[in-house]
Amino acid sequence: MLLFYHSFLICANFMGCYSYRPELKGIIEKAKAPQKMVGQWTEVQAQNIMMRTLYAEARGDGKEGMDMVMTVIWNRGAGALKHFPDECLREAQFSCWNGVTNSLKTPSTYTIKFPDGATKGSGKDYQMWSMASNMVESVFSGSFQPVNDRWNAYYNPDKAHPSWASKLRNSEMVGHHR
Repeated sequence: MLLFYHSFLICANFMGCYSYRPELKGIIEKAKAPQKMVGQWTEVQAQNIMMRTLYAEARGDGKEGMDMVMTVIWNRGAGALKHFPDECLREAQFSCWNGVTNSLKTPSTYTIKFPDGATKGSGKDYQMWSMASNMVESVFSGSFQPVNDRWNAYYNPDKAHPSWASKLRNSEMVGHHR
């Protein structure tokens, strides 16, 4: 059974999903297999949380923006993979998770989601989702290199004015974010 909510596809029941959306077959088969754990999350949940964060926060800023966001996640999680999903979901850290109820931020109730267009095989949404996916794969394979070891915050000055931003010195703009 497939349910559509706004811009996300939710596979509520893995049975038969790929008969409707064949491009999801590999992801669904992986989700059905016994899972490795990443902290409290299954590997598939952890990867999806991280991909959704990179995509939602930096898809307009391309690879450079995604590198920046992943570096922030990396530094906040002290380079430990098991902390990365929780850093993405931590309250008021990434705007894409603001307003998402806490019950959806727990392993037993988390639902794997894909942005509309992200699995269609062409277009900007697909390219950006693929970029986020590849970056998360590099994190899980151990080949990701954070840009530096000091970035632990970022924000879009056109959309947010956090109180701590006025204390930043020598900050740089990457795409739409500082």
